[in-house]
Amino acid sequence: MVIAMLLSTGAFVPSAAAQQPSDSPNPTLQAGATGDFPQGSPAYGPVSGDLPHDPNDELVVSSYADLTIANFVAEVTFLNPFEPGVNSWSHGIFFRDLGDTQYRLIFDSAGNWELSFVEGNEFTTVHSGSLSNVQDAKSERNTIRLAADGASGLFSFNGEIIAALDLSALLDRGDIAVGTGLYFDTEVRDAITEYADFTVWSIGILPTLTPTMTPVAATFRAVMGSNRGEIAVGGGETWNFEGVEGERLSIRVFAERPAGREATTEERLEQNLFDSYLIIRDPNGNIIAENDDNEEVDPTDDAITNSFISITLPRSGLFQVEVRSYADESGGAYTLEIARVRQLVPQGGATATPAAPGSEGRG
Repeated sequence: MVIAMLLSTGAFVPSAAAQQPSDSPNPTLQAGATGDFPQGSPAYGPVSGDLPHDPNDELVVSSYADLTIANFVAEVTFLNPFEPGVNSWSHGIFFRDLGDTQYRLIFDSAGNWELSFVEGNEFTTVHSGSLSNVQDAKSERNTIRLAADGASGLFSFNGEIIAALDLSALLDRGDIAVGTGLYFDTEVRDAITEYADFTVWSIGILPTLTPTMTPVAATFRAVMGSNRGEIAVGGGETWNFEGVEGERLSIRVFAERPAGREATTEERLEQNLFDSYLIIRDPNGNIIAENDDNEEVDPTDDAITNSFISITLPRSGLFQVEVRSYADESGGAYTLEIARVRQLVPQGGATATPAAPGSEGRG
């Protein structure tokens, strides 16, 4: 039985039935990025609170953010309620929670972790594995970071990337919560699980295609060379990279299935054709270049809707490369390629090179 959520921030409520741990761990997926997480203004938090145990009700005690969100980065720190012994403890995050359907990302005092898909009374293990860096003593802290963007996710634990996650079974927007007692027999009478700095950042903000637009949250670190990504329709991904003043870069997006200019919006959706839009921000978050179409390509070639920017970095620091779709009307897999351009003549002063002109009509 699912108990109605409390709408007040930080309040706890026993929300859903606990579950049995998965019997046999599935192979852990390798994360596809090094996993930077955002430092901008959050959509919720940071909030800290208590989750009182009730071992008799066989329900998860949880605290909801009262959000409706599908794409986000969340972080929370749990304080262990007791020493593991006769009883173990289990904590985690509910997300895309629709009431009787949700994902649960769970870890326990034995060092097990699991991504579980819950639908009614059915619990399906999507991914699971073992953690080597769990702090299990009473009052020690463990921090989960979770990025969810469309069908893709990334799980970090105590500062280490653990796994890439397949979130394709549930793409809907829903609430997000922290919880304790997610497995049976992991609560102790009169015990309290404290949580600290529960914070949620929204990603996938719609672009206005102006220099004042709000960036999506950075969730990955780019390397020189090829970086694989994928965005859902209406979503976006931001990649961080360390740049040096005066460094000249070539930054390109290659769609796995480029849209071309002739494809209609319906064709792009039906055939999963991706028309990319590329934005570069300096370390202060200011847009210094953006591009829709690569005008170096023949207009009749579908690859014209791949994006390309050539730029000389105006300063040193952490830059952001944001990959979206034109007008947020397509999505798909892509490769972001960042390359240093050999400079034959030393540059006296570094200035930003304007982006290649975009199409005035359809991207």
